[in-house]
Amino acid sequence: MAKSPTQSRAPASENLPRKLLLQPDRFEQALYQIADQAYRKRKQVTIAAVSVAVLVVALWGWWEYSKRQGIARAELYFAARQPFSNASLGEQKRLRQGIAGLEHFLEEVPDVALSVLALLELGASHARLQNWEDALQIWQRVLSHPQSSPEQHHTARLARAIALGELQRWDEAEQQLAAISDPEFDGLRTKLRSQLALRQGDKARAAELLRKLAAASANSPFKNDAEVQLLRLGL
Repeated sequence: MAKSPTQSRAPASENLPRKLLLQPDRFEQALYQIADQAYRKRKQVTIAAVSVAVLVVALWGWWEYSKRQGIARAELYFAARQPFSNASLGEQKRLRQGIAGLEHFLEEVPDVALSVLALLELGASHARLQNWEDALQIWQRVLSHPQSSPEQHHTARLARAIALGELQRWDEAEQQLAAISDPEFDGLRTKLRSQLALRQGDKARAAELLRKLAAASANSPFKNDAEVQLLRLGL
């Protein structure tokens, strides 16, 4: 029988801060970082940012699942994604082997909660290879999965919006953002919408959205950045 994961193993596996993995209420801050990087820096950073956020959600979910259940499925999932942290492989090979591992895991256990985490990370891996269409299809499976949580839905929709923006499918990207119903994500959606507007050359729309963020309360994670961006754009 597989051993239960130890407390230090999950965070150490990807060198991520333990408190970030263990606090689901940090999702909004993590996702804000994606939005900020995805639309202000080059495409390679966009891909990495999507992957980091999905990884945070996936590893936190894996950690909670293994902590509560302590069963072999958690170990199987962890083993499936091991190639991603194999430093002896080049990046392309790590991604392709990791994709193969996650696909095998999904064939073995397609309907459990851990399969949603595998889908999130599988989509992110395709995004890192710039296989945007494959990533979109996989993240769509998260939305239709019977075991997916609201947080996982938000993560999948955010990732899909960013991917659709990369493909310049602006209306579809907006549809994904509009479908995120949690009001706690309003600031993040406004941020992403402003950047989508800028990429389409609609500075007036971007200015309207950035001013809305700049007028937010002082503790908003979007306020200062919006003010700086307005100055940089001369708006």
